[in-house]
Amino acid sequence: MITRGAAITLVTFASALGAQDARTVTEPRRPATCAVLTAELTPVADTTLAEQDEQKLDTRRIQSAIDRCDGGRGRAVVLKAAGSARAFLIGPITLKTGVTLVVDTNAIVFGSRDPKVYDMDGRCGTVDEKGHGCKALISSDKANGVAIMGPGTIDGRGWAKLLGKDVSWWDLAQDAKVRSLNQSCPRLIVLTQTNDAVLYDLTLKNSGNFHVVFDRGNGFTVWGIRIDTRDPRARNTDGIDPMSAKNVTITHNYINTGDDNVAVKAGNKPSSQMTVSHNHFYRGHGMSIGSETDGGASAIRVFDLSIEGADNGLRIKSNSARGGLVHDIEYRDVCIRRTKNVIEMDTHYTASAKTTGDLIPEFRDIRLKDVRVLDGGKVILEGYDAPRRLAMVFDNVVFDDPSKMNVSASHVTIVRGPGPMNLAIPGEDVQLTGTPSDAPPNSCAGKFVPMPTAAVSGAASGRYAAIVDAAFHGIDGDSSTGSPTFRTLGAALTALPPNGVGRVAIFVKNGRYREKLTVDRPYLSLVGESRDGTVLTYDAVADTPSPGGGAYGTRGSFTLRIVAPDFRAENLTIENSFDYMANVAKPESDKTKLKNIQGVALMLDLGSDRATFTNTKILGHQDTLFPNAGRSYFSKSEIRGNVDFIFGAGQAVFDDCDIVSLDRNSKTTNGYVTAASTDVGQPFGFLFVNSRLKKESPEMAPNSVTLGRPWHPFANPKAVASVAFINCWMDDHVGDRGWDRMSSVDSTGTRIWYEPASARFAEFGTTGPGAVASTTRRALSATDATRYTPAAVLGDWNPVPSKDAR
Repeated sequence: MITRGAAITLVTFASALGAQDARTVTEPRRPATCAVLTAELTPVADTTLAEQDEQKLDTRRIQSAIDRCDGGRGRAVVLKAAGSARAFLIGPITLKTGVTLVVDTNAIVFGSRDPKVYDMDGRCGTVDEKGHGCKALISSDKANGVAIMGPGTIDGRGWAKLLGKDVSWWDLAQDAKVRSLNQSCPRLIVLTQTNDAVLYDLTLKNSGNFHVVFDRGNGFTVWGIRIDTRDPRARNTDGIDPMSAKNVTITHNYINTGDDNVAVKAGNKPSSQMTVSHNHFYRGHGMSIGSETDGGASAIRVFDLSIEGADNGLRIKSNSARGGLVHDIEYRDVCIRRTKNVIEMDTHYTASAKTTGDLIPEFRDIRLKDVRVLDGGKVILEGYDAPRRLAMVFDNVVFDDPSKMNVSASHVTIVRGPGPMNLAIPGEDVQLTGTPSDAPPNSCAGKFVPMPTAAVSGAASGRYAAIVDAAFHGIDGDSSTGSPTFRTLGAALTALPPNGVGRVAIFVKNGRYREKLTVDRPYLSLVGESRDGTVLTYDAVADTPSPGGGAYGTRGSFTLRIVAPDFRAENLTIENSFDYMANVAKPESDKTKLKNIQGVALMLDLGSDRATFTNTKILGHQDTLFPNAGRSYFSKSEIRGNVDFIFGAGQAVFDDCDIVSLDRNSKTTNGYVTAASTDVGQPFGFLFVNSRLKKESPEMAPNSVTLGRPWHPFANPKAVASVAFINCWMDDHVGDRGWDRMSSVDSTGTRIWYEPASARFAEFGTTGPGAVASTTRRALSATDATRYTPAAVLGDWNPVPSKDAR
């Protein structure tokens, strides 16, 4: 064992990132089917039903299927389209423990327009002082493990006239506003005292009231939901509201609605441990906490968020009728534009029925980091009074045009820095501390994307946006099988909508695809039919002549190059198939012998970030894998090569992977696993955890491969390699040398040698024949090793291995 002290157990992503959802959240998957119900109604223009169909309710047959389903085994009732018959019409239905309701491809569930079917006490569809007289369209009560999944649509038709009335649900809401009363309109989905619930890959729209409420539950995942309620009449149509809830993750969603996009409420009981990540907000009232905060709200993390065209951006709201302590809240990597109140911290919120009392709100430890406002708007920073001040941190909070900002502030303490903060905060009892720096603002490149449509997200054209089939001989784009089909991956990529309008997935059938490809579209998933059967291949190396003249060079030798964020690959092989060993075997007199035979299979280039690879093979010889930019995560994958076959400046985690060194038939030097060029400002580069370093064959010479060497491109002094192996098994091809030196030539032509001791090389918990202790293999202490976690390398990105790329 090459350790000092006992072995450690690596923490999970969720716990390593600090206070937030304490669960390890993975992308949901549809369970086995319990029952399939086929649609019998045909929608009119995808928005409503013919008048003669408005009494043909499917409520009873859907509820019966849910009741019969053995929920304890976690099974699904599937609502399926049948040609033009794609619609279901329902009144309130109740989910039971362990049952998933699946609204399948092309299916639409319409809420009834009849107030009587929702009625609780004779008031549904009316306006009075009390309100709240309707049942929800879909609900659960103390039914753990329920889920609602798509990719179909649930439409509440809040705009449509109620049966027997001349008003819609939204008309009632407007009437209530004018008369200072309350409307009785149904919510779309309400899950009450329900634990471990899931909403996944679903379109919700036009609710009569709130779209989603999760009330007093523990464990709620909302992943890939599209809430699209854009009508300006849609009052009180909150998107997703966790109420007095714990362990909530709201991620990869698009929300366009008539009130709070997300509102964390804490009435009487606390709300805590929530993660709101990788979301896009459009029309609405922003990312809100409150107005009920008397139960207390804490441990909430919001990151990777765009807000565009909203009334409010980042908002905490309460008053003395419903206030309490809100603390330990962090907003990070947020981009805002075309928004009225970009930051609103309001302890005197007036838009509620009662505004005064003895429940005093207090907001403190509110942290903003890497937040950027691209245009004008208003900033409201109002503490309750001098003893109960608003306490915030502004770290890299940049306003592109501070002159267009209107600031209202009182009883507030703001710590500025260490990043920039360029907005003056005038007002009564305003205290500013800290020294902000002069540094680049948070990048908002690619943050603002259009609201996806059902067609773009794949819901209207089958499970995948495209299918690639090497055996296909039809016309590219033929959709007769349900998804557009292409013979080459390049043709499928070209046919996709540009600019990353929502995640799209391409299914690649088994076959060898000899293509040289660059992916420049964000949010793309490639899903192979099988890891060994689906092969993307090309055979260029640095000295291979390029069609444009000259040679490809190492950077141009790639088979697949990624230059856009949020790429995923699963179940496929990426290969540089150049015959390295045959070229080496050629005599020097052979004019066809190439000298520079670096051949990249996969390159993560400038623009790539948050790239995930699950159950993949990456094959080559010299310079196989080039993660040179951004962050990447490799899970249950295999990387093969010989010389510097994992190299570059990016931050990459290799978790439960096989790293296989190929035999160059040398007794002493068969190669080097890594050649990192990590920027000195980055604390981590490559991290290998719980992985296995194998050799190609038992005959491969022992002690003939080193773990890596320090690469300084063009003798760059800021390239200081960072590589760590934590709890990895190593065969005997790795020996007591551990690491090697490497040279580079600077701009004057001088060759400079860099020794391993000058780099950041380390290991801990190494086992196997290659676990050889020596003075040249730096072993971390157990305490130091706790710093080397995936979360430390990847920062605020919590990668989840894609299981079906949706």
